[in-house]
Amino acid sequence: MGNEHEVEGLWERACELHLEKKLDEAEKLYIQLLEQNHENAGLMATLGSLYVQTKKLGLGIHFLEAAVKTGLRQSDVLSNLGIAYKLSGQIKKARPYFDESIKDEPSPEALSNYSGLLIESGQDEKCIEFCERAIKESPELPIAHWNLALSLLSNGV
Repeated sequence: MGNEHEVEGLWERACELHLEKKLDEAEKLYIQLLEQNHENAGLMATLGSLYVQTKKLGLGIHFLEAAVKTGLRQSDVLSNLGIAYKLSGQIKKARPYFDESIKDEPSPEALSNYSGLLIESGQDEKCIEFCERAIKESPELPIAHWNLALSLLSNGV
């Protein structure tokens, strides 16, 4: 892999495959790109998120942690790391990443991702607040609607 255009084309193809849910193929291209640019935090975060999607949680945590250690502290990266820890049963490690993911300008996705942890910990009022904020910004976000419904039912509403 040589020039910048080839790298850009490979990145675009990997992203297309990822969006098309052809995750095994996307993974191979991301790894190929990472071999050429092993310090690219965005690439590490993207590969880490793919691993979380495919339930390869150890690999997901590894690459997401590596991205965060380089200083990449975007809401979606932190939220994905929180999800990875939550899915691996490490709730105490998940919570700080979820907290940081909503600290400044949280994305609707980060709010709805955090709401899943809030449901599991019985914090229905806070979950309702987060889901309503997420839905206000992104009305089509199904997980926010689902978590809102679960919290409302839990509260007897």
